[in-house]
Amino acid sequence: MPVTVGPMMHAMEPGETLSSVAHRYRCSLTELEQFNRSNPHLIRGGQVLTIPNCGAAPDGRWRVGRDIALDPTPGKRYRMRTGDSLERLALRTGCSSRELMDANRYDSDAIFTDGLLEIPTCTGDRDDEMLTLAAPLDASHLVSSAETLGGIAQQTGCSRSAIRRANRLPDFYVEPATWLRIPDCSEDENQPSARAARTGSAVDTKWLRELMQSEQFRPPKRFKALVTILDFEDGKAGRRLKKERRFGYGRTADDVKGWNPASTVKIFSAVAALRRLSRFGFTHQATVEFKGRKNLHIWKVEDLVREALVPSNNIAHNRLVQLAGFDYLNEDFFSRRNGFQHSAILRAYAIRAWREMGEAPSLRETPSIIVREGKKTRSFRPEVGTFEDDCTGVCTSLVDLSESLRRVMVDELPRRERYGLPDATLKFLQDTLSQKRERGDEVVERLAFEFNDSRLQVAHKAGFSRGWYSDVVYVVAPDRSQAYIIALAGYPGRTSLADAAAAIGTLLATGRLS
Repeated sequence: MPVTVGPMMHAMEPGETLSSVAHRYRCSLTELEQFNRSNPHLIRGGQVLTIPNCGAAPDGRWRVGRDIALDPTPGKRYRMRTGDSLERLALRTGCSSRELMDANRYDSDAIFTDGLLEIPTCTGDRDDEMLTLAAPLDASHLVSSAETLGGIAQQTGCSRSAIRRANRLPDFYVEPATWLRIPDCSEDENQPSARAARTGSAVDTKWLRELMQSEQFRPPKRFKALVTILDFEDGKAGRRLKKERRFGYGRTADDVKGWNPASTVKIFSAVAALRRLSRFGFTHQATVEFKGRKNLHIWKVEDLVREALVPSNNIAHNRLVQLAGFDYLNEDFFSRRNGFQHSAILRAYAIRAWREMGEAPSLRETPSIIVREGKKTRSFRPEVGTFEDDCTGVCTSLVDLSESLRRVMVDELPRRERYGLPDATLKFLQDTLSQKRERGDEVVERLAFEFNDSRLQVAHKAGFSRGWYSDVVYVVAPDRSQAYIIALAGYPGRTSLADAAAAIGTLLATGRLS
């Protein structure tokens, strides 16, 4: 039986337009204006619009219909839902991503939840890259009118909290006719073994605090820390990663809310943009054109990445998010298969300057983009992202920051853990993160002082905003079979992490933290 979607309410956010809201809910602009009797020139932030159950959207897809298959079936249309991606649907249908894109006249791999996808009869020749990148499919459950989250939890063997986290529900209430992702609940996620599966190793929450206190360390306000020790060994096949150990300062490493990660998240936007480009055959040497509302902005991709990671240019970071794509970044890149716990980038940095360029502060609206490299050119249509999260702007944890730096810097990891990036692109990222900065090297300099070795190799990304100072650092000490990832956050001021970096540097250099 088809699901009928009734009217809903939408509060306009700063930077939104009637056109962008119409695109988001798959309505035509005329339908939205007539239903609300709205003058598009009088729409303002905070105004509440009623969203009708629109019939055919301008792109020809239907929200409601009787010829829609519940599962992707050749020769039929399939309604896309939360958690779907072109990769996953291609795997389920035996198609290649190109066959699905051609059948639907897509010029990018972005697909819309609640949109319809034509499923062709495919050759069965799936992409090798897709087989590597695509995650195991989560089970899906359509909520009936009589079901509750508790009943679904009992039926599936998961806890209510596990299902809520997997679907990022704001509370324990779930609307009927909602599709839920059912996570793998073979283990209780609160147990150390399950945490280890998400982050690579269980986090010891006591030993680091005890050792730092023995160094007379007094934590700054809201201090957070996570130290990862990577042990290597030499074998016949070369150097390999033997084991990892993680030490958190209490339980602060998992904190997602209540702190400002500032520019540390620019490592995410850089990697996500490069990963998406690589899937279309482009490298960091490509040129990208952003057709903004006021002007055409042309960048070399490698310059965007350098500007975002070294001088920490906020506009370059915003452009990388646009290049990655709002929904691709927040739904596909920030996923469990890429080692992320819970991260999101929803709002632009340097909002005043960004608005003066004619751009929207939410980053949902992606302009028309053209990528060129050599004789190869690819165009991406303007998009309005549909991803929703309870994050107020930018959210992440020290666990996620450490994991991202680990996957970029540790050459001994399996290729499947390195975001599918080419070796040359990974080398470019490593070199960029290793460059010395005019400011933001306070933690690195203190760590190097404690190791007292001029040959120390360091790569990092620091951030400072509204009093919060944070850094995530990869350290390789010569003549040691170890490397270290140190992620710190403190408040207030750029000097708030000096004592922490000194204490941790001493503990690592002397081998007391091991």
